[in-house]
Amino acid sequence: MYDFVPMPEGRRGVAIADASGHDLRAALLIVQARAMIRAFLSLALDLGDVVTRTNRFLVADIEDSLFVTLFLLLLDPRSASFVSVSAGHNAYLFEPEKHVKVLRSTGLPLGIDDTATFLPTDQVTLEPGQILVLVTDSISEAATAENSLFGMKRLAEVVHGSRKRSASEIVEAVLEASHAFSATGSRHDDKTAIVVKRNPIS
Repeated sequence: MYDFVPMPEGRRGVAIADASGHDLRAALLIVQARAMIRAFLSLALDLGDVVTRTNRFLVADIEDSLFVTLFLLLLDPRSASFVSVSAGHNAYLFEPEKHVKVLRSTGLPLGIDDTATFLPTDQVTLEPGQILVLVTDSISEAATAENSLFGMKRLAEVVHGSRKRSASEIVEAVLEASHAFSATGSRHDDKTAIVVKRNPIS
């Protein structure tokens, strides 16, 4: 699941999420989580409160075997900055010199512990040439028939090889590479990628 939520002052709520399982229950869980995140964002709550409240509602509603991983950020295009909250879901910040910084999860997946609280990160400002990439597991864990995984190394190669292209074109390159890699494999999950790019200074 991914979502873009318009916010006051030109900001954007950006979310990517994965549900455990591959059946109708998982699909309904993602729809429920998306609706809650949108509703709580509309109340102009702190980003941590948005995720904390969403988690409490999900714990009350879902079965023990299900959970949702989430990376939620509040992006301010005017300053090219964002704050984020992660619940079992990593993001990746690609530097111009091909270094990759992993923005690791800071909390449990949603739907596991109703006492869990989630705190937003400090503000991060994208520098010229930096690219923020969010993907679902169906991309990074795409597999061939021999169970070879697409993985972070291949993801990094695609992003760095496409870094002069637009954000939407980088998304297409990632999806195409993952699909081609797993064309003979057994993964059938929906593949989702989000790219936020700050263009380098000319």
